[in-house]
Parts: sequence; structure tokens; C-alpha cells
Amino acid sequence: MGNLTSETVNGRTATYAYDVFGRRTNRTTPTGAISTITYDIADNVAELTIAGRRGSFERDRAGKELVRHVGAAVSGCFILMSHP
Repeated sequence: MGNLTSETVNGRTATYAYDVFGRRTNRTTPTGAISTITYDIADNVAELTIAGRRGSFERDRAGKELVRHVGAAVSGCFILMSHP
């Protein structure tokens, strides 16, 4: 089965694009707003841009999200503590 390339709801169509690995990389809304997604080597979302607003993510080695950046601000910061 292939990936969804377009979706029409109430006569309004959104389109989608994918990379060679089948990961969604682009979405264009019916109003023309474009969202793009890039991935890191472990298939985690590394960067997300929605209508020109950029977000990026920092993760630990296991892929858990530690910090989320939105524009120039940090929107979430998680502190992990391990116990022996």
C-alpha cells in the first residue's frame, strides 16, 4: 500500500510528499500553507517548519525528546535523572 498523496474534505484538498523511505516530508494545506519535516539518522523528527515557523528537537541516545525549540525560544525542556 502506498502513502496518502492528497486528501479532500468538503471540497478542500491537502497534498503530501514523502522521501524515499516513506516518511512524510511535506504537507500543503488547501490555503497554500506548507509544512516540512526533516528527520535525523534514527528516523526521529529533527526539524518541523509550519507556515514559516521553525521547530527543532534535541534527543538523548534512546531518542527521547529532551528539548523542543520553537522559533528562537525553547518551549519545553526535560531534565532526566538516572539512579543507580
